[in-house]
Amino acid sequence: MRLPVEYVLPLRWSEDTGLPELTAYLRWLCGRVDVTVVDGSHAGLFDRHARAFAGLARHVPPDADLGFANGKVDGVTTGLRIARHETVVIADDPSTAWAVTPATCCSRTSS
Repeated sequence: MRLPVEYVLPLRWSEDTGLPELTAYLRWLCGRVDVTVVDGSHAGLFDRHARAFAGLARHVPPDADLGFANGKVDGVTTGLRIARHETVVIADDPSTAWAVTPATCCSRTSS
C-alpha cells in the first residue's frame, strides 16, 4: 500500500560506512512513500550517494540560499520546500529510521 506521504532525510556524512544499510532501508521505504534525501555531504560522497539512491529516492543538495547555524535545518527546510505531499515525515537520524519495520509502518499508518 503506497501512502501519500513524503519522507525527508537530511543527510550529511563524512564517511559512508552505513551506505549499504541505508540503501537497503530506502529500497524498502520507497515502495511505500515518496522519499527525498537532502544531502549536504562533500562532493565525493554526494556523488556516491546519488548512484546508490538512484531509482529509490529523489537526491538533492540543500538549497544554496540557506545557511542556518545547524546544517540539518538546511536539509529539513529544503525537503519541506520540495515536498510532493502535505504529509511529511522528517527523519532525524537514519539509525532510528532503520528501526522501523514493515509491521510498525503499516500499523501506525493504517489507523
